[in-house]
This record gives sequence, C-alpha cells and structure tokens, in this order.
Amino acid sequence: MTHQRFCDSGQSSISNYDLDVLRPFTMKIRNNLTALAFNEMAYNFSKAGMENLTRTQSHVWFLSCFEPVVFVCCINSCICYTGKYANLNECPKCKTSHLDKSGQARCTFSYMPLIPRLRALMSNRTYATRLQYCADEHAKTSTRMPGMTTDIFNGLHYRSLLGEHVVVGDRTLPHNYFSDHCDIALGFTTNGFAPFKKRKHTAWILLIFNYNLPPDQHFQKDNILCAGIIPSPKKPWDADSFIYLLIQELLELVDSVSTYDSLLSSLFALHAYVITGFGDIPTVSMLMHMKGHNGSRPCRMCEIQGIGIPDLQNRTLYVLLSRRDHPKPTDVVEYHPARLPLRSHDSFMAQAKSVLSVPTEIRQEELSKVYGIKGVPLLSALGSLRFPQSFPYDFMHLIWENLIPNLVLFWSGNYKGMDEGQPYVLPPDMWQVVGATSAKATKMIPSSFGAPIPNPAKDSSYFTSSTWSVWSLFIAPTVLQRRFPDEHYYQHFCSLVRILNLCLQFEISEEEINEIKLGIREWVVDYERCVPPFVSEKSKVGSIHTPSLYYQHKPEWLPVCPLTIHALLHIPDQIRWMGPCWTTWAFPIERQCRYFQRIIHSRLNLYANMSQHLTDLSQLRQVKILYNLTDEELGKPPKHISLQTKRLEDCKSRPGTFTLV
Repeated sequence: MTHQRFCDSGQSSISNYDLDVLRPFTMKIRNNLTALAFNEMAYNFSKAGMENLTRTQSHVWFLSCFEPVVFVCCINSCICYTGKYANLNECPKCKTSHLDKSGQARCTFSYMPLIPRLRALMSNRTYATRLQYCADEHAKTSTRMPGMTTDIFNGLHYRSLLGEHVVVGDRTLPHNYFSDHCDIALGFTTNGFAPFKKRKHTAWILLIFNYNLPPDQHFQKDNILCAGIIPSPKKPWDADSFIYLLIQELLELVDSVSTYDSLLSSLFALHAYVITGFGDIPTVSMLMHMKGHNGSRPCRMCEIQGIGIPDLQNRTLYVLLSRRDHPKPTDVVEYHPARLPLRSHDSFMAQAKSVLSVPTEIRQEELSKVYGIKGVPLLSALGSLRFPQSFPYDFMHLIWENLIPNLVLFWSGNYKGMDEGQPYVLPPDMWQVVGATSAKATKMIPSSFGAPIPNPAKDSSYFTSSTWSVWSLFIAPTVLQRRFPDEHYYQHFCSLVRILNLCLQFEISEEEINEIKLGIREWVVDYERCVPPFVSEKSKVGSIHTPSLYYQHKPEWLPVCPLTIHALLHIPDQIRWMGPCWTTWAFPIERQCRYFQRIIHSRLNLYANMSQHLTDLSQLRQVKILYNLTDEELGKPPKHISLQTKRLEDCKSRPGTFTLV
C-alpha cells in the first residue's frame, strides 16, 4: 500500500494526474460544494479530464489509503455496538433493534482511525520537525524563564508523569511516560451541537489535539484530528461505547507502534499519551461518569455538598460556601475557600469501583448520589490521566457562557425574577444607554480584532463567547463606570476583569497564580458574603470588604449560586496542574462544531452527509501530509493582501501594553 510504503521508508511521489484529480476535490471541500454541483462541473469540464465525484473519491482513497471503520449504533444514539455491546441485537436502553426489516443497519457510526494519521505526521519531515517543539523550543523557554508557566508541559501533571513507568492494566511497561523526545502528548474532548436552529437534534463530535505542535498551531483547523461524529438525535446514553476503538488505539500507542522517523531516516517505536480531557460541565461529567452539576456533590474537583432551596419541591442543588442561614444546613456548615475537600485520583477511583461493586441497582443509585460518581469511566484505562485533575473546568464556558451573561441579567433586572428593588439593578433608561454606547464603541475597533458587539440591552441573545469576552474585558469597564446605584458592584466587576486578564496571559508566573488565587477567593466570598468573613492578606493591611452583594445569605436566593461560581475557586490549581487556561479552553471545539453545522446540505440524510464530509476531509488531509502538498499546489489561489492589512499586521506584530481598569 502507498501509505504503508511511505511510513516505512519516508519516500513518496505524486503525479500530475493525481494533482489534477485532487484540485477540484479540494475546491469542493474548501467551498462546501454539493455532490450535485460537483458532478455538474465534471459533466461540463469532462473534456478537461475532470472526473465525477464517485471516481474522484475513489482516487483520493487510493492515494490516502485511509478509510473509516464503520460500526452499527442505536438509531436513537444510545450506544454503539462495540465492546460489551458487540454481540447484542437490540439497544439495552431503548430496546430498538439495530437492523431494519431487510437486515441492514438502521444507523452507523464512522470512526476515523488515529494511528495512521500520527504515523503520517512522523513520516513527513516538515511535520516531524514541528513535533519536536516540546523537546527543543519549550525546553529552551523553560530554561530561559524558570518559574513561568508557558504551556501544558509546565503543568504539574505532565511533570509528574516524567518519572513514572507506563502502566497498562496490570502490566508495568519498561519505559517511562515521555521518555523519548518523539513521544506525543494528546488532549481529548467531545461536544454536542445542534445541526438545526430548533435544537431538537444533537450530534456529538470527537476531537483530538496534538500538544507536541507549537502553541500557535495546537488548535489550527488542519491540525485538529476528528475521530468521528456521534449521530443525532440525542446525547449518547453510553458515550464509552463510541470511544471504545479510540481507547484501544491509544492503549496500542501507549505500548508502541512502529513508525518511520523522517528526521533520522529509520524506524522507531512511537508512543502517544492522552494527558487531558476537557469540555463544558455536562460533557466532562458524561466522560467521567459523574452525576453532573445537579448531583449532591456536583463539583468534580472537590466533595463540597450541594444544597437546595428550603420548602420547595425543586430538587436542583446549589453550591455555596456558607450555609449558616439555611434552615437545613448540610453536615459541613462552613466551607473555607482555602480548605476545600479536594478529590484525589485514588479516592475517585475507589468510590467509582465501590459504586459498581454493590449488588443492586437501587443501592448503586443511592451510592452514586452520595459520591456524585456513577461508575468507572473507560478513560481510566489510560494511566496518563488523573481523575479529576486531568479534566479542568473549561474557561470559555465558565466565564463567557455563564458568569458574564448572568451578571448582565443581574444588572438588567432579568435574573429569574429575583431582582426587584436590588441595588445592582441599573435603571432601564441607564441600561439602554450602556447598551447603545457599547454598540457604538465597536465601530472604532478594526474587524480583524473580532466581530462587532451587538447592543447588550437589545440583542444579548446574539452574543457569543467571543463577543462577551471583548465586551467584558475592553468595553464594559468603561461604559459601566458610575452607572450602578451602589459603587461596590462596579468595583466588584473591575476586580473580576483584573483576574480574567491575568488568567488569559499566555505566560503566567507563580506570583501571578497566587494573585489569581487570592483574587478569586475574595471575589467569590464577596459575591455570596460568607460569615465569618474570609480574611485575605489584602484585608489584613486595611482593605474593607464590600457589603453583601448578590446572594446576601437569603436561602430563597440560592439560584444565584450555581456551580459555575464555585468552580472559579479551582482555576488557580488548574493552571498549576495543566498550564495556562488557553491550553484547555473550548474555543477550537466550538469552531469545529460551527464548521460541521455549515456543511449540512440534507435534512433527510443528515448524518450521512456529515460523515461523508468528515471522511473526505480526513482523506484529503492525509494525502496532503503523505505527499507534503501545499494549498497552492492543490489549487488555492494566493491571498491578495492590501496595504491597509499589511499596516494592521505590522501593528499587531508590535503590540503595546495598556490597561483599561
């Protein structure tokens, strides 16, 4: 096979005819052309040698020698028939058969193998050089700037793995984690997205990130490896069944896979290890087999107990530090922000195993509520992961999908009908002025720095994480100044902006991490106003705590204390453990989800459309890597850069520093 010969020798060539076939195919992928449009082009340009789509796809498969592995799955996306479900004829959850009346699979899941793609990267001299970032550039940076956290490789988790022997099940392998400079560090994530605006269906995308590439290339679209798309219509009941083959490949990579090293012109044993998993709170809860944000112990990082609103049938539990004023306090009345009951890997796995060891389902459910853990996750088979430390809270969802929008609801008087007469609510005419000023301010910001900001007083539903971040960091501190009836709320928000700016730095020192830790503790305590008050180093030298702000220690106001407020307390430890926030945030995940939303052409054959596009895209990228092809060689015209753009790029290459608050 072409791919096998190339991976074993590092030599490959491509003909002009191959390029003539690849160029229109690349144009189809790049511009999202339909099969009908492509075949019409082939018909009209047949004299020029253009093939129809079927023949073109067959030729691309031949060049890539890469194809998906197709599994039967439940038509309701409950399970994939792999692992313990491989011999079943019907879904154990919804009881539907996996075959139709004619004996054909009712629904399938296409898995894109990982090992062939990693082997191709190492066999390409250009990519193999880039994959040396950790061994070369990062090592030099760490020596030059000791005490700085610049990447995931500065995190305590990665450094703790360096001296450990690799363990697979009951076997201890002779080599250590990352003992070879060619070993690859990977990150895994998944996320659900609605193919249509009505959000009745949800598909789930499986993504793998390569941290051995330089930081500015970690999350580039062409460098993200998509392992598959779980079909809609809903969230999988057992997500482990869909990642079963991925785990099998990762275990094979932990042991070793023979690969050609294009830099040394010889074969070597390739190892790859997943060191982190991330996503929004429901996604990570699914991967970790946890009860989630509504469980009795909703936080995956610590064992803080949730507490409900008294005298209500609503079973939703909330997380706050002090329960002294609650008529039914939990066993622990007061949690100190500096002494939270953190979970450890050993305790997490022991509790997970104990849940599965009880004989009855009723007892399992009771125990899972106590621990907040439903069972042993399949990802625990990978010894390079630590539960829960390898699964940090996603900064994007935590801040710009929850915290900032909720604060805006507070200020505009629209937070769950609880804001009447509160000192943080801006008068309606004042809020309209804030919104209009915010929208006008974006007209002075070049479009290269982000999308225009809608009017938050009118169009807050059109905000995205990106627009919330621009508004909260650069516009809100100015437009909100002297707007609140009580100035404490403005100061409280400004302290949050200072913390966010520190968290968003590409390089963070130990002193700045300590500053983030103290700042977040004070901010959360002031948010809910603990009794007795938390005393920080700053308060010892004379600073005065603000009065009670949002929660105000009213048990009926518990909805203002969701898990996303408590999770802020774990951000500093996450930075120490996994590196800066940008290494595990969800912006690239959301970008990939939007990409696959845009490529949908058929509502009737929704998943078949996405699966075929993913197959075409994966095979095309494999061909580009195997034959070291550039975009220009595949027909992409050179980009014309205007004089104004050149000047803007010059300004961005020499940024200045400024502070808004």
